[in-house]
Amino acid sequence: MPYTPLDPSAPKRAQMEHNLALLEQDIAERRTEWRARPAVLEYSPTSACNLRCPMCAQADPRRVVVNTPRDKRTRLWEELLPTTTLYKPFNLTEPLLNDFEEIAPHLARHGVKLDIVTNAMLLTPRRLELILPHLHRVTFSFDSQVKEIFERVRPPAVFEQVDHNIRHAMPHLRRAGVLVRINMVLVRDALAHLEDFVDFVVDEYGIDYVDVLELIPYMPEADAMDPFVDPGPDATGAALARMLARAEKRRLNLDLIVRAPHARSVVFATPPTPPTAAGAYEERHQALRQRHPGFCEQVMQYLKINSDGEAFPCCKAPPELRLGNVFTDGVEGVWNSRAARDLRKWMFRGDYPRPCRSCLFLRFSRSTAGDAERPWLRRLRFLGPELLRRARSAPAEARVALSRLGRALGLPKVLR
Repeated sequence: MPYTPLDPSAPKRAQMEHNLALLEQDIAERRTEWRARPAVLEYSPTSACNLRCPMCAQADPRRVVVNTPRDKRTRLWEELLPTTTLYKPFNLTEPLLNDFEEIAPHLARHGVKLDIVTNAMLLTPRRLELILPHLHRVTFSFDSQVKEIFERVRPPAVFEQVDHNIRHAMPHLRRAGVLVRINMVLVRDALAHLEDFVDFVVDEYGIDYVDVLELIPYMPEADAMDPFVDPGPDATGAALARMLARAEKRRLNLDLIVRAPHARSVVFATPPTPPTAAGAYEERHQALRQRHPGFCEQVMQYLKINSDGEAFPCCKAPPELRLGNVFTDGVEGVWNSRAARDLRKWMFRGDYPRPCRSCLFLRFSRSTAGDAERPWLRRLRFLGPELLRRARSAPAEARVALSRLGRALGLPKVLR
């Protein structure tokens, strides 16, 4: 079903509203072939990174750097940026390794804003000057205020250089109205310092939002850093509870994107929404997520493209969810591919494929979508689709799921 574009001269906000209206219709009518187009693009012309974090696939010595040829990346931007609202120039890579002197004119022509996650090692004044007019959000990957822990998690980063670059950038980012967050990968050695971490980012950087991410061991060696392995879930949960209490005292917003029952999204002071199409898009998109908590918020309007053209519907990009290759199948051939249509069908049914069932980000999104609801209703929304899936697959699994649902709802044992 072809996308119906607005006049190319229409303001970016009008383009965004048009695309979102099509998405809302697609979801309301339970379509699998969508008229809406991806509003969030994750794509880096290079697969390189300057760090070798032990929990990341970049640490794999067999990994080969791939760069998209200039003609292919230019065609990709020209085809996708007219309907893109937010552009994320990374995929397990360092975005500041890209050539923003080349990218910036495309962003300006199409009114697209940048959402960057960076380790800040390369955030020189010149790079900051290039990206600042186009920035919607910057997220710093910063796992500890303790030099030894930080450098062990993100080799060969130098703590003093990262700290200097963040401190230099923050006044410029504030004046420009850019949203700033921190991504903290939760590692075992940092557990004893979580409360001090809250104080550090508030007092030293003036940052008001932190995402705490459970370590995903892309590399087997990372298991040794996982606090849920050692000292275990109870001790890790207790440390996160102390961090949350300190965050409440300091009014630091926290997303704990970790396993149940510790996942939380707590906003103590709502950050201002930038008066841009990107700001309006995120507000509308979050409202849509809350109306459809069983439908992955990334599958709604996210397209991840690797440097070799391989395309996926989310940032984790498991090979089982491959949509195709944009350089051989075209953007339309990927976005409405058979794989994409099947995935949307599964989302509508709540019958998730295996990579989605184990995805922390989907579980976090579903479990926090209804934070304003009564607790029992929120739990029912979260567990209901899983119960139906298991009931269709095996009676024994259904009995386990029913028992779990009863416990979550607080029913007496005789009723489970």
